Amino acid sequence: MKNVISDGKSRINVGQRLPTTSLVNEADVYGRKKDKEAIVELLLRDDLRADDGFSVISIKGLGGVGKTTLAQLVNKDDRVQRHFQIKTWTCVFEDFDAFRVSKSILNSIASDQCTDKDDLNLLQEKLKKQLSGKKFLLVLDDVWNENYNSWRALSCPFGAGASRSKIVVTHRNQGVAETMRAVSTKTLKELSDDDCLCVLIQHSLGAREFVLNANIWDLQEDKCDIVPALRVSYHFLPPQLKQCFAYISLFPKDYEFEEEEIILLWTAEGFLDQEYNGRKMEDLGREFVRELHSRSLFQLSSKDTSRFVMHDLINDLARWAAGELYFRMEDTLAGENRQKFSQSLRHFSYIRGQYDGEKRLKSVSDVEHLRTFLPVNLSDYRRNYLAWSVLQRLLNLPRLRVLSLRGYHISKLPNEIGNLKHLRFLNLSRTNIQILPESINSLYNLHTILLEDCRRLKKLCKNMGNLTKLHHLRNPNVDSLEEMPKGFGKLTCLLTLCRFVVGKDSGSGLREFKSLMHLQGTLQISKLENVKDVGDASEAQLNTKVNLKALLLEWRDWNRVNQRRGNLSDVMEPDFKIEIRVLDMLKPHQKLEELTIAGYGGTKFPTWVGDSSFSKLVLLRFEGCGMCTFLPSVGF
Repeated sequence: MKNVISDGKSRINVGQRLPTTSLVNEADVYGRKKDKEAIVELLLRDDLRADDGFSVISIKGLGGVGKTTLAQLVNKDDRVQRHFQIKTWTCVFEDFDAFRVSKSILNSIASDQCTDKDDLNLLQEKLKKQLSGKKFLLVLDDVWNENYNSWRALSCPFGAGASRSKIVVTHRNQGVAETMRAVSTKTLKELSDDDCLCVLIQHSLGAREFVLNANIWDLQEDKCDIVPALRVSYHFLPPQLKQCFAYISLFPKDYEFEEEEIILLWTAEGFLDQEYNGRKMEDLGREFVRELHSRSLFQLSSKDTSRFVMHDLINDLARWAAGELYFRMEDTLAGENRQKFSQSLRHFSYIRGQYDGEKRLKSVSDVEHLRTFLPVNLSDYRRNYLAWSVLQRLLNLPRLRVLSLRGYHISKLPNEIGNLKHLRFLNLSRTNIQILPESINSLYNLHTILLEDCRRLKKLCKNMGNLTKLHHLRNPNVDSLEEMPKGFGKLTCLLTLCRFVVGKDSGSGLREFKSLMHLQGTLQISKLENVKDVGDASEAQLNTKVNLKALLLEWRDWNRVNQRRGNLSDVMEPDFKIEIRVLDMLKPHQKLEELTIAGYGGTKFPTWVGDSSFSKLVLLRFEGCGMCTFLPSVGF
């Protein structure tokens, strides 16, 4: 009977995957010389850690990248052949059966010792006897097992071998290397374009044109081993990871995304269950990103290691997995696209054009059950326009959860945005928005509002405290913001707040911070000159915000300091006395890593500034503090 795996949409005949062997034609291999030498060097070393008498060296990479071929090259090397007394190769596959694998190893070493009895103990006793006192090299190809107990059951006989024995394992998931306690992991990268061309020429001069113009998912599986290999990678993902992985199909090839960016989107779509094993959604999201990275489905960007990218083949895999629920429009020519969309469509993205009007986007705005409207920005430095009529049509989609208008030349939002009762993610970054409409106060499910680089934004909603589910308000580089609205302290779920602007009579005071216990990351408090009551600063209780990493305390009216410099009679003016006491009351927690004080008008700093108890502090910056006559003694 064939071993068939079904994921509901397709059937993967795993049984049709032939077991690999140790044989390889080295003349057909390109671009792996350095990788081979690196592994061979490790195999010939006698100083590697060997807790059980043998060392494990792993080769990690996505399906089809060439892990098996590299292992074959290493195994065939003359130096390796001479170095080890016993050399054996076993293809493990997805089903990690200690009995089957042990039998395969024993059969390779001494076929006459194999038995038909289903007795693992007898089998491993014979294997142990064959390995006893001998330096061996064991290659375990295509390992998926991450269960430590299963590995221990298989590896028991290996300790009988001579010291400095080696095991080479090929795998896709980082968890395999961790389970087997690999002393070194070689992460295999894709071949260069030149090496790929050499491979194509080697097999067929006409193949290059075919491959360049073909969609890999249209290739017949009996003619392309890469397709089933990649689908197996998807099949073995847990259900929650499958939907998170499929969501990345909304991003074009070579698009680099930040971890936090994708976690916020996953959260908005409901992919991260808040009650999942008692963990926070953000922590679960980070775990999912790490897991997809460990499985070689995400790669760190070579340009920016804080970002991730997907290999083109993995991007194709994500689009295949996404099915009809997702669509990514890559035509950037405004007015040229008249695509008709199925009503089953839920998530839509497109590469933002210079002018996106009804001819391009009317069809998608008619999809009644659409949840995601996500323009993807390949450049943030162009001026882009979205037709007002398209925006109004979008606000009639009642099930919308994710709405991004990032980078569009928009100065206001229609009041109808309040109709989007299920909206959880709103991105207005890099727009010309000046005032948030009051109707946003009725979006009680809002989880994230992004206002990055909204340099004309003056006012938030008056009753913003109604958004009690809000976790993230990102508003860096919004110098035009006049004040925070009163009642801001009601946002007790808030994790991210980049800038808080102290208001005067009608705005929020520092005491609003008292209930914001979960703030994390970077916080900038501006316009501290508006604080007239020292008790207000004391109520902020910044020393209880233990998750803050960086804090900027800013008095914005720097001119008042410059005008008083040199006039000692002004030093003791009431406003400056208050500033000294206010800063004293704004002492942060002692785990803070970065502190900036700007525009401060006092003549001295409080004793806590630079105190040795701030042992985690790596950056202390003063800007525009022209009235100070001396600096604090840092760390003494």
